[in-house]
Amino acid sequence: LGHDRINNRVGYGVIARDEDIFVLDGGGGFEDETMLVERAKTFTFDESILIACKLNIKADVIFETDNSSLVNR
Repeated sequence: LGHDRINNRVGYGVIARDEDIFVLDGGGGFEDETMLVERAKTFTFDESILIACKLNIKADVIFETDNSSLVNR
């Protein structure tokens, strides 16, 4: 997650791994809007859910984040 103050863009990245830590998929990009860190973290979480759906995972999914506010929700 990064922020480009000059262009008001927020960069994000998502990695999907299996139980053996093998990378299954990933993604990322930039959003052309200014947003608070809290919103940027929830945006990235939403993107993580979309990747899990795209992979058609039928088992349990564990999402990791370093944002305590998001974890507590």
